[in-house]
Amino acid sequence: MPSTTALSPSSSLLALLERWSRVHAVAVLAATGGALVLRGAWPIALVGSLSIGALGLARARAGVRVGNAANGVTAFRLALVALLGLVALTPASGWLVAAVVLAVFVLDGLDGALARRFGTESAFGARLDLETDALLVLVVDFLLLSVWGYGAWILVSGLLRYLYVLTLAVLPPAEHAPRTRCARGAFGAFVTSRIAALALPASVAGPVAFVGSLLLWYSFFRSFRAAFSRLRSRRLHARHRA
Repeated sequence: MPSTTALSPSSSLLALLERWSRVHAVAVLAATGGALVLRGAWPIALVGSLSIGALGLARARAGVRVGNAANGVTAFRLALVALLGLVALTPASGWLVAAVVLAVFVLDGLDGALARRFGTESAFGARLDLETDALLVLVVDFLLLSVWGYGAWILVSGLLRYLYVLTLAVLPPAEHAPRTRCARGAFGAFVTSRIAALALPASVAGPVAFVGSLLLWYSFFRSFRAAFSRLRSRRLHARHRA
């Protein structure tokens, strides 16, 4: 995920992105429920990619120039993620899925580099990239559950991003800051663990996948803790004022 967000994005744009993120989170969580019933990742891939695409279309209709090299790379990454969830896979497809996940991960660094190179960094581009990463995590983990037979614990990592978004909806807002080094490192290690889980023998893949999950869970634990710390600080401030 790129570590740079837009410079001084307007408050109206940030408010729009936050509202969309909440609706998107609810839609993806509902799609996950449908995927569990239907035993296939396609509802997640379909709903998630269409929702992200709808955001881009809305920004374009509002007169915002969203067509640039960086966003094009991110859109291609999103298409690859959607493809993973929409095609029929078998346990023998592990190496193929691992190759696609690796491609999505490598391209993750390219879109940010292009945005910085051509000066096209934007809050929209950063959100597009972030949500593509989140959808990748959920789709891959659902495939590990439904195709490769992992336990339900494998889905926790994919759901955390969307639960975090909904948690922030009822907590004090935070300033928009670049992704921390811990979060970037945890995400990189997590994706590496998923590639290994898809490509390595089951005796090794399971423990590797679990370690990768632990790292991402710790990263989200830090984020949740910071969010609730803001809530506690606001309450203490309100008591002092009273």
